[in-house]
Amino acid sequence: MATSSSALSDHLYCAICTEIFTDPVSLSCQHTFCKRCLEQSREAGLRPRCPECRALIMQRNFQINRLVRNMADQLRLEQSRQENTGGQRSTAEKGDECPEHGEAMKLFCVTDSKLICLVCKEGRDHREHTFRPMREAQEDLMTEVVSALAILKEDLNKVQHKRESQQRNKDNLRAMKILTPSWVLLTGRALRKALNGNDIN
Repeated sequence: MATSSSALSDHLYCAICTEIFTDPVSLSCQHTFCKRCLEQSREAGLRPRCPECRALIMQRNFQINRLVRNMADQLRLEQSRQENTGGQRSTAEKGDECPEHGEAMKLFCVTDSKLICLVCKEGRDHREHTFRPMREAQEDLMTEVVSALAILKEDLNKVQHKRESQQRNKDNLRAMKILTPSWVLLTGRALRKALNGNDIN
């Protein structure tokens, strides 16, 4: 079985053929194998059991697990790229390569808002465009992000203060609602008493 630097990729190999999954199918016990490997083991007259945990295989038609297939295809593609470049660069470094020319992307095309390599810069797609070194563009972008976050934080504080103010007003209204009937009652009694006192005089 081929080795891989990623721990995740270890789960993308079939336990039967020990190769990267081809048309992977997941059984009810959650173990996954190549569809062809399972079909061959059935054709060989073996009892329909999971090769990993020996659980009975209930399903007759195997459904391909698309997520696992996509990940296996991606791993296969990465391995073939590594073989083509002699495995000289890590996958992380390859992520910074121009997909068209395989060169390091060191420039930021301001016009198209994307990273490009030096070969792209000379091509017709980027003629008369404005360019900046990648590091400089990253620093400026980081400054913009920090600035935007500061504005966002300020707006968030304003919203928080407004919410607190609304809550205080709500609490005051609730208190007034509770106290108003009592105040009216007391005021009415005081007025009645005062009026009664005036009638006596």
